[in-house]
Amino acid sequence: MSLWIKKAGIDDTLKGVLFRKPALRMRLSPALPETEIKEESRGTFSAAYKGMYLIMLLIFIRPHEVMPEIFGSLPLVKIAAVGTILVYLFSRYNAGEKLIVWSLELKMMLIIGVMGLLLTPIAASPGDSIDVLKDTFITLLLLFVLMTSLIDTRQRLRSFLFAMVISGFLYSVSAMKTFLTRGSGEVERIKGWGTQLENPNDLACVLDLLLPFAVFFVLTGKGKVRLLAFLTVIATVFSVMFTFSRSGFLGLSLALFVIVWKIGRRYRLRIVIGTAVLSAVLVVAMPGAYRTRLMTIFNPQTDQTNSAQERQQLMRLAADLAVRRSIIGLGIGNFHIYSFHEKVAHNSFLEITAELGVIGLIAYLVFILGPFFALRRIERETLRDGPRPDRELNILSVCFQASLVAYIIYGFFGSVQYYPYLYFIVAYIVAFRRIFSMEKVEAVGGIVGVPVLNPLIRVPKGALWKQQRLRGIN
Repeated sequence: MSLWIKKAGIDDTLKGVLFRKPALRMRLSPALPETEIKEESRGTFSAAYKGMYLIMLLIFIRPHEVMPEIFGSLPLVKIAAVGTILVYLFSRYNAGEKLIVWSLELKMMLIIGVMGLLLTPIAASPGDSIDVLKDTFITLLLLFVLMTSLIDTRQRLRSFLFAMVISGFLYSVSAMKTFLTRGSGEVERIKGWGTQLENPNDLACVLDLLLPFAVFFVLTGKGKVRLLAFLTVIATVFSVMFTFSRSGFLGLSLALFVIVWKIGRRYRLRIVIGTAVLSAVLVVAMPGAYRTRLMTIFNPQTDQTNSAQERQQLMRLAADLAVRRSIIGLGIGNFHIYSFHEKVAHNSFLEITAELGVIGLIAYLVFILGPFFALRRIERETLRDGPRPDRELNILSVCFQASLVAYIIYGFFGSVQYYPYLYFIVAYIVAFRRIFSMEKVEAVGGIVGVPVLNPLIRVPKGALWKQQRLRGIN
């Protein structure tokens, strides 16, 4: 113990007085052998990292759905996940490092999972609850643990984010091709990429989530990376318009506004004027049917497809169930049973409250909103005039906030509480926060994984009179 106290610049002995008499110099604790001080490794476990990268590509690009004639019904994601988990467990155990990086967000996921498990026996359809837990949530939980543990350097984080940009480019190009060739047959609105994004609203939501990362690489990338990111931004904006999604347009507008407002803080008046002009141009340039559809946001009764009216009824039903089942929910994945025509609530916050009660809602809100506090702190610290100027980290913190804002917007219009994209992004934020903290420790000459003692002093519990001791010393 005394060794790492010395590393922090603190003497391992203290002078004092005992009953107004000088006390002997006393060692705080016996010196530990240096082998017991283990620096937390970074950028290691490459096999598990590559496996996690492959899983992410399979989930986003979904080759088994896009090219079923090649892959058939082969469960590629499950095979890659099982292999990666085994490699991860073996390598971490062999290196003597902890298996899980605990975070507030991971604890909130566990609360959601536990609530879903507890309510399964009393749910109207326990089978539906088990399916959601087994096929979706437990998988997301395991992937969350892997990502927050393995993404521990800037380069690894950039690699994952760039893969998301590539996915967004593929989604956008496919959507534009479908729209321009009218490949969706008799359906007026385009379909998305694979079965999970077949709904145009879900496609627009995912494009909104991925757009800020394309902007990040436009601002920080070089050469071909920047060019691809720029093309992705342009293609994404047009693709969201081609989906005719009202929530997609709102999410896109607010995400871009957050980025421009925060990054261009010195030119905010020009930004407001420019945004107003650009919005007017987009409204004029967009298809007439889409412009009419957007107007139904303000006047739902004018929607000739009855989509807006139906969603109002569903939200009223969801709100009623959320109030009546606020303590003991319906059970995870069971809302559709209480709805009409097996419809979902089209509101993530109301649906998760109805299914898991207030406890589930609180955990869900903390999971989404909690990262904002760390991102805002990193944003302030990395400003040009901040204590630790870093343009790349500052831009990335803003882009993460914009992505979360886009998700929150769509959360009021879609039941996407168990979609993987949110959990991937929050995992990246947790990893980003961890990388920032580790770099901060390294910048002052500390050892990652070993507490650096500042003169932080606390009063031990149970003392008869006030005594002071350093944190971390038993």
